Amino acid sequence: MKTKLTKRQYQEGYKRLIKKAEFDLDFFILMFSATVICVMGLMINNLAIIIGSMIISPLLYSVIAISVALLEKHFKTFFSQLLYLLMSVLIVVLTAGIIAFMFPVSPNPLLVNQNYQDYYLFYFIIAFFSGLAGTFCFFWPKIISAFTGIAISIALLPPFCMLGISLATGLNTTPTLIIVCLNILGIILGSVMILFFIGKRS
Repeated sequence: MKTKLTKRQYQEGYKRLIKKAEFDLDFFILMFSATVICVMGLMINNLAIIIGSMIISPLLYSVIAISVALLEKHFKTFFSQLLYLLMSVLIVVLTAGIIAFMFPVSPNPLLVNQNYQDYYLFYFIIAFFSGLAGTFCFFWPKIISAFTGIAISIALLPPFCMLGISLATGLNTTPTLIIVCLNILGIILGSVMILFFIGKRS
């Protein structure tokens, strides 16, 4: 049973990932559209719309690209991907905040009133295994089709949207910020771990 990536497979996966995570017009349009859809879904309390926005969002590519660049010690790529992620987050937060300001509708009460502190560990575990699975299916041959489901499971976009909504409406931003940080940290750690297991190739 095959348990290691070849050098060629690793390099091809890495190049493909960096291309997907590049902050170009395609990335911007998908990110902006996904944010608008997600915020609207949160405001009208429609889970199907929120899930649809997560399928569109390219955020997960950026976080995994940061993980791989860090592992490979490609610091130029690491910092450029980090910049792309920060730009993406800025787009999401600003867009969500503007929409929330323009359309002052209360977002999903389940998301606003939830006792987040009771579930921080669960958020981290979900992010860890999503990062692990997402990196695996991106690099491992012929299973990249599972990436969409992983993007949904991690729910990376909604917390960023909630952050923008919270800032615009005066809600407490601390729980959302913690979840955002746990998500990113969990994805990075999971991504780095799986690459060691399946055979990182420089």
